[in-house]
Amino acid sequence: MSGLRLEIPDDHDYPAADYMIIWLDDHIGQPDQYEVMKKAFTSNIDSRHQTVTNLTNKDYTYLIGAQNPTHIELADIPMLLLAFDNPLTCYDAFEENKDRRIYFITSGTLGKHIIPRLIENHTHLFKDPITKKPYSSMYIFCGNTAHHMDWLMDYVEHLQTFNHEKDLLTRLIRDVAMNFIEQSEYSLKQALARYKQSKKVLNRYLQMNEPCRKDLEHVERRIAAIEKIINPNKSDAYAQTDDISDNTTNDNEEVEDLRLSEACS
Repeated sequence: MSGLRLEIPDDHDYPAADYMIIWLDDHIGQPDQYEVMKKAFTSNIDSRHQTVTNLTNKDYTYLIGAQNPTHIELADIPMLLLAFDNPLTCYDAFEENKDRRIYFITSGTLGKHIIPRLIENHTHLFKDPITKKPYSSMYIFCGNTAHHMDWLMDYVEHLQTFNHEKDLLTRLIRDVAMNFIEQSEYSLKQALARYKQSKKVLNRYLQMNEPCRKDLEHVERRIAAIEKIINPNKSDAYAQTDDISDNTTNDNEEVEDLRLSEACS
């Protein structure tokens, strides 16, 4: 089924999915295997409907080795799914999706044949691009972990081992959530740096033009608010009066406050 293409209605737009699950196991297509994890992945695999439903065992049979990923949702998070029972074709999928954030689920038996090659040739897929810290984004599902300890220990910083489906699934969802948090904090720091740059430019503008501090005061409030989120113990007069997380501000006021003021005439 390597040439399978899933047809999706032309008028159906999927949310952007930068997150991908690659699942490698001999038994994915068997009806009595991995029932908990299969029920956790929902998708619109039927091109005649836009209703999101659980993938069936028959769906997984067709998905194994498919060249095109399937759009799924995991805990309401848009993701992509590729399923394999062959380590060779699975390995190629990492090369083809090297720009995505990949969560890799594999059995111990098949993982032994692919993980060493992945770490050797695609280490960047398993490290944070900013901090360079290793991701623990390889999930080994195995009934007898001790049987694989001879090779697992060489890659322990990238691996997590499980012998219960529910434990693996729970950890996977938590790891995705933590990645969102890390990205959000990084975005806040980027925003803070940009606001500080704009403050320098506005200060130069004030030196060249007639005094007008409305825009500068707006930027200073944004800086204080973001710094209060990043460093909640830091006291600042602006943060006390203009906290962007303040629930007492109504929606219209908050939107208006986030806009730069009109330039002084």
